[in-house]
Amino acid sequence: HFACHGEQHANFPDESAFQLSDGHLSINRIMHIDLPQARFAFLSACESSMGDRTLPDEAIHLAACMFHLGFRSVVGTMWALDDEFVPKVMDRFYKEMLGGEDGPKPVTHAAEALQKAVNIQVRRTVTKVFANGRRTREEKITPLLPLVQRINFVHFGV
Repeated sequence: HFACHGEQHANFPDESAFQLSDGHLSINRIMHIDLPQARFAFLSACESSMGDRTLPDEAIHLAACMFHLGFRSVVGTMWALDDEFVPKVMDRFYKEMLGGEDGPKPVTHAAEALQKAVNIQVRRTVTKVFANGRRTREEKITPLLPLVQRINFVHFGV
């Protein structure tokens, strides 16, 4: 799990990087790491799967790099994350992945867990309405995550 800033460099995609406290960890550096046990990566970093608008079929980004290294399942983001909402998504995602009755779920469950995480964050508002002298309930469902943040997360792999 990467929870840091990320940056995409359209002109030099191999220099796209995670911004860590001790420097940048670029695609160029990551590609030389041996990760034989790689299974799942959650890239909670801005622009980690942004790609290039001019070459959509040749996307080089951090999520694709992780996939290339052997991770079977990778979650990334297409643009800047809103720090207010990310913890809500992470909390729900990991509850889905780790909190099952049968223990942790396999990486093949990551896409479904992500979908639940971004969609479960809704607020129900119940109001009591009087119509024709009768009291009724009216429910309004409002997303806690703005649409632009809900569709920001993408999944690659199984």
